[in-house]
Amino acid sequence: MHPGLGDLPNVVLTPHLGSATEETRRRMAEMSVENLIAGELAQNRAVLIDFWTYTCVNCIRTLPYLRAWHERYSGHGLTVIGVHTPEFAFEQQRSNVLGAVQRYGLEYPVVQDNEYGTWDAFNNRFWPAKYLLVPGRGLVYSHFGEGQYEDTELAIRAQLERLGYSLAE
Repeated sequence: MHPGLGDLPNVVLTPHLGSATEETRRRMAEMSVENLIAGELAQNRAVLIDFWTYTCVNCIRTLPYLRAWHERYSGHGLTVIGVHTPEFAFEQQRSNVLGAVQRYGLEYPVVQDNEYGTWDAFNNRFWPAKYLLVPGRGLVYSHFGEGQYEDTELAIRAQLERLGYSLAE
């Protein structure tokens, strides 16, 4: 069962914004994860949610795959959204999360979920955890922990093709 988007709280986005204007940074900080997901689904895009925390070794080991999927498929209908849900109090500090986003080269949006609102809305219990959502069907795939990278990519590709995106090189 997937969450109702109205159940998701407002959170602070911490994407890699590069040369974004201050106005863009302000608007991104005011956006909620609910609006981000709904907006992407409304544009006929698949959304891959990744629950992670920057001190979790298992999470860190998944980041190269998430970066690759973002690079490979963001132009073909996939939006990756990292949801940083802290295990420890020091992981709640925005500067620490931003440092991790930069250190690991994450160029997709990352939201801070310090109050566990998004975590709870997904009934999530694990780091790392992946949830693939698509327009009209909601949750179509989930995976907990490391591994099954090929299965996850096959699920992504199948849903993008179902949405009408061409994945031919």
